[in-house]
Amino acid sequence: MAKLDFYRNSGKGNTGYETAETYRTERDKIDQEYNDLMLLITDLKAILADDTRKYQIIKEETNENLRKISVIRERTEIRKQRVEIGIEDLIKMKML
Repeated sequence: MAKLDFYRNSGKGNTGYETAETYRTERDKIDQEYNDLMLLITDLKAILADDTRKYQIIKEETNENLRKISVIRERTEIRKQRVEIGIEDLIKMKML
């Protein structure tokens, strides 16, 4: 009897169908991820083999970085201001 109770409790909530369905779902996710990675690898190999494509990517990324820098420069305002800094201020800055 104790064995029977043990087996009943161990399978609580998991039927064979649910386990198989979960396995299939996880397997499909893994297969999809694998296929996506293989496509990415193929694309990256194609980039490495084609100088024109490499230069195009470098050009696009450079332009994007320049655009970001120009946006930062537009938002930055530099003001000339005379400020007295005492020894206490320097000590506080060092502690930060």
